Amino acid sequence: MSADRLIGASYSLKKISDIIALAAPTDATVLITGESGVGKEVIADEIYRRSDRSDRTFIKVNCASIPANLLESELFGYERGAFSGANSGGKPGLFEMASGGTLLLDEIGDMPMDLQVKLLRAIQDKKITRVGGTKPIQLDIRFIAATNSDLKKKIAEGTFRQDLFYRLNVIPVNIPPLRERINDIDALTDHFIDVFAEKHHRRLTLSEKNREDFRAYHWPGNVRELENVIEYLTICASGSDHVDEETLRGILDISQSDNPATGTGTLAQSVENYEKNLIETVLKNSKSLRDAGARLGVNASTISRKIKQYGIDYPGTK
Repeated sequence: MSADRLIGASYSLKKISDIIALAAPTDATVLITGESGVGKEVIADEIYRRSDRSDRTFIKVNCASIPANLLESELFGYERGAFSGANSGGKPGLFEMASGGTLLLDEIGDMPMDLQVKLLRAIQDKKITRVGGTKPIQLDIRFIAATNSDLKKKIAEGTFRQDLFYRLNVIPVNIPPLRERINDIDALTDHFIDVFAEKHHRRLTLSEKNREDFRAYHWPGNVRELENVIEYLTICASGSDHVDEETLRGILDISQSDNPATGTGTLAQSVENYEKNLIETVLKNSKSLRDAGARLGVNASTISRKIKQYGIDYPGTK
């Protein structure tokens, strides 16, 4: 895509890019959701880069990496003598440091309940009070939150505040897992090959069979896993015209039954895997569902039904 730095050709990525184009120039709060490794921070970076605050501070806080007993003072800061061991002059928190710019609250689903109340007030009132302080401090912050948690499930379990969810979920951006964005795999693969060729001064070449294995793999670690695999292969398997099949399958931990081309597993599973891959391939080279149906000898409604059945990423079917 020329307008941004998002890499891929899937319809879902195009929709995300469109949302960013509309939301980034505003100060609306954005909630980015998706599994670990799908690229939530990349989306946050792109929102910041295309915002009116791109020349100002961008602070990122991982709410899961800071111990709960320290998170409040890290976020809100503290006054002199607020607690034992506190800096004698007090300390501004990350909210104050981000004022005028953008604050990313990553892994927001892991924030303790008592701090969720204070965060809600900070977002609503645009003010905070340091730990041990009494004087409100005015804020000017664009908030972005991200999580791999199902916040609605956490609300039902009583571990996440519903009012905070609605305050954060002004502009929701959900990033599908890589297994649902097969059309992004080739572009991401080529991107990482270029990145690591420059970094390690080695060139990796993948055969079409290697790429087929990439497209057939489930990628439980999502884009981060793909990135790590490409770096490993660049270092350990560069210099040939393809990656050895056994080596690749060992890296991806693919058993023979995982490969739709081996013919193992149940007949139904093999047929479904073959049918899905065939439809995806034909759709890439077709102008419409009608065109794809004509190529496969079925009508367009059958193709539409199969797209939904197999969760194939195609415009107008989500």
